[in-house]
Amino acid sequence: MIYSRKLIIQKYGGIATTGTPWASTATNGNNNDLKVCRLSEMYFIKAEARANAGDLPGAAAAIIAVRNARNAVSQPIPNYANATAAWADILKERRIEFA
Repeated sequence: MIYSRKLIIQKYGGIATTGTPWASTATNGNNNDLKVCRLSEMYFIKAEARANAGDLPGAAAAIIAVRNARNAVSQPIPNYANATAAWADILKERRIEFA
């Protein structure tokens, strides 16, 4: 069975909600799909890559960048003894940031 109806949610605008036309091109049709990525996610990915490479000070620098952006007072730079400690801190900060 082929369905010809479209269910359009109108989450990102369109004539029904804003009075402006849909974001439409020849290739995407009526697609208002927006990709959103937080900058802190990029810092966490960087910290993970540095921890995997054994660059523990680099992982700490990426984590401190997120902590300082979140807090008004500068935070102390973490000192990781090994990669396991770095990964534990990265995961802890990820839970705090994306809770």
